Amino acid sequence: MDEKVLTAKFIVDWNDKNVRLDKDSGLYDKKAEKKFRDLLEAFVNWLKNAEEESGSEQSSEDEK
Repeated sequence: MDEKVLTAKFIVDWNDKNVRLDKDSGLYDKKAEKKFRDLLEAFVNWLKNAEEESGSEQSSEDEK
């Protein structure tokens, strides 16, 4: 996260299956992708909550 290799939006979209990985790649592994998605569940929830909080903070600043 600190290295900003992947954006929070990309990670959330991938987890929500709005973004797909290249299934034609020789490195694609459906079981590994599912396991990785399961392992990242808490992190993705944290990202979603952080985005919501950031959005609500931005709205309150805009109202000022």
